[in-house]
Amino acid sequence: HYAESIKRNRESQALYRISRALAEGGSFQQKASRVAEELLGVSEADLVAFRIPHRTQETLELVASAGAFDPPPANIPFDTYAVGKAFESGETIIENDYSSHPDATPDYVFAGFKSALAMPVKFDEQVIGVIVYGSLNSDHFTEPRVTLLATVANVLGPLFQTAISAEELAVSDEFARIITSTLDIEE
Repeated sequence: HYAESIKRNRESQALYRISRALAEGGSFQQKASRVAEELLGVSEADLVAFRIPHRTQETLELVASAGAFDPPPANIPFDTYAVGKAFESGETIIENDYSSHPDATPDYVFAGFKSALAMPVKFDEQVIGVIVYGSLNSDHFTEPRVTLLATVANVLGPLFQTAISAEELAVSDEFARIITSTLDIEE
């Protein structure tokens, strides 16, 4: 019972810090970067990356990453690596023996990653992005850790969608303002 209470407290603290990071000002990318930093601590991983579908290409673009490693490649095709498979299937991919996984990213194997987790982020049953975690430790993604991260991902979907929509609306408003002022529309 005590362990369950600690787990719920940890989840609540993580969700509060993540909600706060998203509520602060800035672009969606800045907000996602703050969330990636929080997820790095919650997951105790060595790398966290958040990807969303690119608007014009069939790739997943890097929005934010955190950790002690260089950011992963900016765009990854949907049909490659565990991140693409997680996006397409909508299913979480857990690999605690990463180097033997058929969809392992060669650069990460070379960097020494031993465990990886690719977790879809959903809004209204649609996958809107994928959070990728990497660890230098084998068997890092235990059932309790994955459960905690899944809880966080379930809350992140609506929060990220709200942040994305707000940014798109701000861009649309700015675009309309520029067009209106350029055309010098009079009433």
